[in-house]
Amino acid sequence: MASFRSAAVACLARVAVGADVTPTTQRAVSLLHQPMSDITDVELQAAAHEVAGTDQRGYETVLGELRHLSITGRPLQPVAYSAAELQSRRFAERRWAIESLIPEGLTLLGGKPKTGKSWFALGLAVAISSGDVAIGSFPVEQGPVFYAALEDSPRRLKERLHQILGVREWSSELQFINQWSRLDEGGLEDLASELDRKPETRLVILDTLAKVRPGDTSRRLYDADYQALGPLQSLAADRGVAILLIHHLRKEEATDWIDALSGTSGLTGVADSVLGLFRDRGRADAVLKGTGRDMDEFEIALRFDNGNWSHLGEASDYRVSEERGEIIALFRELGEPTTPAEVAEALDRTPGSVRKLMATMSKQGDLHALGDGYYELPDTGNSAHTGRAPVTGVSTVTTVEPSPDGDGP
Repeated sequence: MASFRSAAVACLARVAVGADVTPTTQRAVSLLHQPMSDITDVELQAAAHEVAGTDQRGYETVLGELRHLSITGRPLQPVAYSAAELQSRRFAERRWAIESLIPEGLTLLGGKPKTGKSWFALGLAVAISSGDVAIGSFPVEQGPVFYAALEDSPRRLKERLHQILGVREWSSELQFINQWSRLDEGGLEDLASELDRKPETRLVILDTLAKVRPGDTSRRLYDADYQALGPLQSLAADRGVAILLIHHLRKEEATDWIDALSGTSGLTGVADSVLGLFRDRGRADAVLKGTGRDMDEFEIALRFDNGNWSHLGEASDYRVSEERGEIIALFRELGEPTTPAEVAEALDRTPGSVRKLMATMSKQGDLHALGDGYYELPDTGNSAHTGRAPVTGVSTVTTVEPSPDGDGP
């Protein structure tokens, strides 16, 4: 017979959708490892009270579900509800582990190896456990963090925390573990028990998916991917906690960045939100893209510096700022007047977009227009220009900050 835990959790997930019950205390089931035949009606009443609190209607609904479960082993059929009933129903305000970035539920974070995903996750964990802002500007809801760092060692974690925090006091609310069972081999139940032990946990990080995903490969790939994360997504919803699952991106480029995540669309389909960290090897800057069921799609620019990720602003604004810097660096390298066409060729940009940007830079004082399509940097002392050979073979000048050795995925 299936354990009372698995049956009751499945039941309460349905109740949470169909009745006015907020399942934030699934400790409803401190008795959950017992066989259903051993559960008394008094225990069922206690479990229903713990879930529903003072909500009498919710209590009766949960108790009815649990009684049905204890007798038949099957949950009741879901109850339909009308639009009018939905209009009058009140729901708890949506909570965020990190405002606008990571909501409650299951979030999948993808990135190529050695791009700083683990550094990014560790920075979020530090911010939430200590109550600091995340990546320099995003508010957090302070609370405990449970971090399964399955590709790291205590030594590496200490070195990274020292790089991020230095001599500041390190939070006791940030808990690490370096070994964890696969989800279908006890890992899911162990995580549920951990959340029972510390129900105020705000963020769980599992690094990486490859270490915890079920090993069953007998199903179709899409079904296997969807069913691998389905129970984890349900657990996050039931407990009102954010779970961040670290994953990889494909080596191949994709038109839609969501398709760049390794695996089938079953993974992204079951996740409540998806983040992608895109960074060229050796560069200090990156773009974080995100989308989800209950969040606006976004692209923000980030910078990595000495173990810390920081927010630079909207990615589109940052790209324009970066292009301006490249143009100014090119003028400094050349030391003479230049046309937009030559700049576009040297920087491998579209001539039309460079022409428009240089005209804007001229109006704002970043460049000086000389006439006949030539520009120069302000205050260079040139009052006239002469024809010359086109600029060729000039490479982009950028500042590069290499990532630290040993950066995890």
